[in-house]
Amino acid sequence: MSEELNEFEKVEKAKVSSTNAKCANCGGNITFNPSGKNLKCPNCDSEFEFDKSKGQKKHRINETVENASEHKKWAKEMRLVKCKTCGAEVMLSGLELTSCCPYCGSDYVVEEENLAGLKPDVVVPFAFNQSEAAERFVKGMKKKFFAPGALKKKLPLDKIRGIYVPTFTFDADSFTRYQGVLTRTETHTDSKGRTHTTTKRIPIAGTKSMEHRDYVVESSSKMNGKQMNALLPFDFGETYHYSQDFIRGYSLEHYEDSLEVCHDDARKGMEKKIRESILSQYSYSGVEYLNMDTDWSKELYSYRILPVYSFEYTYKKKKYITFMNGQTGKVGIGYPKSPVKITLVVLGVLLVVAAIIVGIILAGN
Repeated sequence: MSEELNEFEKVEKAKVSSTNAKCANCGGNITFNPSGKNLKCPNCDSEFEFDKSKGQKKHRINETVENASEHKKWAKEMRLVKCKTCGAEVMLSGLELTSCCPYCGSDYVVEEENLAGLKPDVVVPFAFNQSEAAERFVKGMKKKFFAPGALKKKLPLDKIRGIYVPTFTFDADSFTRYQGVLTRTETHTDSKGRTHTTTKRIPIAGTKSMEHRDYVVESSSKMNGKQMNALLPFDFGETYHYSQDFIRGYSLEHYEDSLEVCHDDARKGMEKKIRESILSQYSYSGVEYLNMDTDWSKELYSYRILPVYSFEYTYKKKKYITFMNGQTGKVGIGYPKSPVKITLVVLGVLLVVAAIIVGIILAGN
């Protein structure tokens, strides 16, 4: 009996071919198993290993594709389809279990004539399955202060879908020369107890060197920058070289914006961080102007696909879609908010401001 069991265990732990979508024991479809970072058959629970390796893969900006033959193979294996209902573009391979849209669930997809495009460099895998995702989502929503109490008590999840969202990440070193004028408002009380307010102009100038690493720019047609930023950060220490086995049972969205467009967005975002870093060095009340001249060096990029769960639910007859980080469980934005709670917070802020103003007036008298 033990010999037979050992033989069965050998089959379970055997590696599977990257082109084999079926379980060697029962013939069922095998999918990526987040908890074991392997493949698993949902029918008989057999688990299979596949070749995978951790690591980063980055390219210089404007460099040609390093391995043209690899990208040609990718283009032959994958096909680009577009949902007729919501317009999302998704990559499908021969290992796909379904061709329904990961965003709206529609089966109406048509094959596009467009090429598959760039092959992903690396993947951050899902860290937990759909069942655990639902539990984490409910717990996460209960922590959202502005979410309605009725929604927290019973969250009616209609659909949960796992999607690998396309992103480009960028590295760069920046050297910035800057000059500008800040203002600082100061309040003084004279010997007679009268309050005087003066505004002082503060000229500034200098240089600022910064390192920017793994700046994320989403390239999704259904998620925007705010939605992605609400899910950050991802742990890029858990990054693997791309393999189709990671997307078995999940969907891979095709990137919408080109590398060039995402690179421009990344620079704008980095420039914002440079500006914030420069201003943080000074004490000021306002900015009259700030001119920056930035030189860029050591620019690298990586085409990364990141794990995101999409939750669709209905509240007061209105449909909502909220995203969650498929690695950390962090719940994003886009959920319904309680008007009563918002009103109470606004009133509280107004009362505090009014109290401060009254205090200043009384001090002046």
